[in-house]
Amino acid sequence: MTTREFKTYFARLALFIILLWGTWLAVLPEYSLSPWMPYQLMRFLGMPYSALLWLDHNIATAIHFCVALIGTALLYYSDLFIHSDKQQRLKVCVLVFAVLALATEIVQISIGRGFQMIDLIAGLLGISLAYTIGRHLKN
Repeated sequence: MTTREFKTYFARLALFIILLWGTWLAVLPEYSLSPWMPYQLMRFLGMPYSALLWLDHNIATAIHFCVALIGTALLYYSDLFIHSDKQQRLKVCVLVFAVLALATEIVQISIGRGFQMIDLIAGLLGISLAYTIGRHLKN
């Protein structure tokens, strides 16, 4: 297996896991990520208590940002959209994740969690950052 094939398969597997986990979180009527937060480690690393409280309150928004950023990059590297032009492939990946970010919020309306504009903005910012980084990286 070549390095490129390994990178492609790893990106596909990681993308599948992130989409499965994100879908599971999106369709839960309620969830709390507080039990999963490594508070002792963050305090050990010197994170102020006020920052911990902010993160605990805004963890969903941070997750939208991170999943959009990482997911867009993984979709690009998974080679699921074959384009000879890498910029065109990047634009397709950005469009796919922008639709997914909007669809996530629409699904949350249907299960009673409501549309959160801040989560949509965080997702779009993550996608924008992935696009900006992708435009400046050489493959």
